[in-house]
Amino acid sequence: MKTAGRLGLGLGMIALLALAAGCGDDEKPTAPTTKATGDLDDPEFRRVENTLSGAVEYGEMLLNNTWYVIGQVGDSTPGVADDGRPTRQPFTPSSEGDSTLLVYHSASQYWYFFAQEIMAQMTDTLTITLRDSVQFLQATGPVQWPDSALLTGINMGGRLSLVLTNGDSAAAAHVLAVMGQLSSGGDVTINGTQDFLVDSHHGADSCEVFADVHATATDIEMNLASNQSGGCPYGGVLWYRGNFDIACTGDPAVDFADVFTITGTFQGNNTIAYVVENSTTRWTFTETCGDSI
Repeated sequence: MKTAGRLGLGLGMIALLALAAGCGDDEKPTAPTTKATGDLDDPEFRRVENTLSGAVEYGEMLLNNTWYVIGQVGDSTPGVADDGRPTRQPFTPSSEGDSTLLVYHSASQYWYFFAQEIMAQMTDTLTITLRDSVQFLQATGPVQWPDSALLTGINMGGRLSLVLTNGDSAAAAHVLAVMGQLSSGGDVTINGTQDFLVDSHHGADSCEVFADVHATATDIEMNLASNQSGGCPYGGVLWYRGNFDIACTGDPAVDFADVFTITGTFQGNNTIAYVVENSTTRWTFTETCGDSI
């Protein structure tokens, strides 16, 4: 009763495709005259790109944990534990302050996962908290113990937070639905939302960074088998809107606060067409995806 396998890379793609910008061979169509045409080497653009790329890594961590939960349930023997817990529990806490739990709630028909780990850093203490929920769908509706041969969809929702005692913090959240030919590793469609928050005052390059980003994935179409071998989604749109407030005294120094939107459209030929905008400027470019991500 395995449910993991071919879906892992498909889920991770949502996080990895956030903003793979500025890789040298970008095509730059002429932007409309209503906004200035942006240079991909613009320091503000680069800072936003780097900040969002870092935030998306937290989203990838959350997705990886969701896939871990899916695997834990799929590798368990159904019906053994009367309290609804699977026969394989998640990782063993590494310290007395850590905790972890994976349990099924029959009322909502979701598996729920909670984990917290406290880790000593060089000068601070980091607290990592994970909350996850997963629902397995077959033709008859939600099921507690999925059969990989009958699986038609997975709903998932989760949140990850990282908090340092120096006041820096980061968070990621998602609500995603993966529907389609999961049992055969065929075509699936992904829809949902992601949110990212970064609040850092002790980062590299003497930067103070605040970013609050909301993202939507609309009809992302991919083939699980080809994606696992390095393919790319062949349809759909990723859209991001974020408030960025960044001040850096490093090289180059920047100090700005603005709203940025990013639209990435999968064009069906292993390329993504991007449009990035703030209040005054529009950047447009096209990139390949798949093995290059």
